[in-house]
Amino acid sequence: QENRINVSPQDIAQQLTLALQQARELQEPRAEAYALGQLGELRLEYGQLEQAEENTRQALIVAQSIGASDVVYRFQWQLAQILKEQGKSAGAVAAYENAVNNLDILRNDLVSVNRDVQFSFRDSVEPIYREFVSLLLSEEDSSQQDIAKARKIIESLQEAELVNFFQENCLTASPVEIDQIDSKAGVISPIVLKDRIEVIVTLPDPEAESPESGVRLLHKSVPLPPNEQQTYFIDTFAKLREAVAPRVSVDPNRGVNEEVELDKSDFHKLSLTTKEENLSFPASPRPRVPASLFRLDSHKFSLTTKEENLSFPASPRPRVPASLFRLATDSEPKESEERATIGVEGATPGNPEDYLPLAQKVYDWLIRPIEQDLANSGVETLVFILDAPLLNLPMAALHDGRQYLIEKYAIAFTPSLQLLESQPLERGELTALKAGISKTPPPVELASTNKPLQFSQLPNVQTELDRIQSQVPGELIVNEEFTNKAIQKAIGSAPFPVVHLATHGLFSSTPEDTFILTWEDTLNIDQLNQLLRGREEGQEKPIELLVLSACQTATGDRRAALGLAGVAVKAGARSTLATLWVVNDAATAELMIDFYQELNQDKTISKAQALRRAQISMIKGDDTERQKPYYWAPFVLVGNWL
Repeated sequence: QENRINVSPQDIAQQLTLALQQARELQEPRAEAYALGQLGELRLEYGQLEQAEENTRQALIVAQSIGASDVVYRFQWQLAQILKEQGKSAGAVAAYENAVNNLDILRNDLVSVNRDVQFSFRDSVEPIYREFVSLLLSEEDSSQQDIAKARKIIESLQEAELVNFFQENCLTASPVEIDQIDSKAGVISPIVLKDRIEVIVTLPDPEAESPESGVRLLHKSVPLPPNEQQTYFIDTFAKLREAVAPRVSVDPNRGVNEEVELDKSDFHKLSLTTKEENLSFPASPRPRVPASLFRLDSHKFSLTTKEENLSFPASPRPRVPASLFRLATDSEPKESEERATIGVEGATPGNPEDYLPLAQKVYDWLIRPIEQDLANSGVETLVFILDAPLLNLPMAALHDGRQYLIEKYAIAFTPSLQLLESQPLERGELTALKAGISKTPPPVELASTNKPLQFSQLPNVQTELDRIQSQVPGELIVNEEFTNKAIQKAIGSAPFPVVHLATHGLFSSTPEDTFILTWEDTLNIDQLNQLLRGREEGQEKPIELLVLSACQTATGDRRAALGLAGVAVKAGARSTLATLWVVNDAATAELMIDFYQELNQDKTISKAQALRRAQISMIKGDDTERQKPYYWAPFVLVGNWL
């Protein structure tokens, strides 16, 4: 502490003033702008608002004079913060709007930047969008114009995320209003702010007096509870996702769905403890377990250990997921084995006592404040434009204390209304290209690690595809025949409106590690896009629906859900039906078969309504195990829900 140098704000101001003088003498306008901007930032921090405003405006003038748009937006943001502190709301709104507009212009520049720099950039500018929304909705009775502007800002943030994800400005956006698409749909746009959640709702209303003819806009605020940290909302969302489908590590040598019977002799000095359904073991040293491992399917199975003795009911013999433990037959896993499991997860059904309280809490935040408005509007479908912390959340599983949200409304998702293809599904005889893998496929390598990754067999895929084939005619490609070339040939030979892929897939935060598994290969987003668009001349009809029935979202990666949105936007299909986590493939087959049956039987219902009916069939079915949201809630429809 004796060597600590104390620098006062006055000393810093003097150094910045000196730097400003030198920049002017050297005729370096960029350095001059930075010095002025930092002076403004310093004075903002110490409450010298008038001087801060003056310095920041000077910095803006200099930066604009040299076309330095990469710093102009920062000074506009700083000016907005200063004006907000001064209580000049109108000026602050204008400054935030200028900053956001400049960021939109900068999108094209983002794509040439290293991905790590892009994410750093995105993290540094994301607060601009959130602060702007917070200011626009600071009043309970915000005007229709301000609510509309806030919704547009939320959509701009989602679009910026996708541009950043693709590393190219490939989005074609055009203004579209919900009443022009579906008079029975409402749009819900929640956004997490520092001190609250804001929920913006767009409802069809022909009598509305709003900037968008035919819609009514409203917003509700959910304040952060007293004494809670800013991460409280986000942490709760993560807990709900985990409670519905607890994540488990997948060993590359076993896979997600493989099952064998458990025997005491299988264990060798295994340290294992349990609490209700949750199995846990020390991180170090890692338990050593023989390769003949196991699967726990009974969620009420009680498992205890004492030293080396494992006790469990003699009959029936329990079955435990291979994915619950990493296997180590000889020694600790090598680095290559560890890296082979990156981004892959399994899941097990959660306990109702664990997930229902959380599902009800999130319902109270996002739906309860607008419950009556939704009921009065007569909407039948809820379309969510989800903020990043909500992207992995199974919205269908939200619970009002009596029933799940999906039991009241059909549910769909879109990154932005402006990215929608708004035409409904063309009816008539529905045809589909169906492809999948039921057997254990050869190992594949992730682009980012070049490490082999082994996926499990999906034995019920054959039943799923055969049953769908009996309802929806078209070409069927299975196992070894399911190659990139075969898919390309099939898509080019006939205008299938539906492409159904029952195979493993991974949604990640990078396009190269977001892929669909084919036999001995993978299809990343760009390759999938090229295949789905690779039709012969004269086959101009787009693919109406892409179904990915056995995919999962990468674990430990908060941006992984961008992969799902990315596939949906860029794959070339108007709608994408996919899963947030890998579900038991027998349950998946049941739900998919019901989905197509609903589409075929009732030519008037939307894709979202058909999915809802299939989910409700499982919720109200005789199999009490499959009534849990683990089995039906991960299925999400992204894009056009009609």
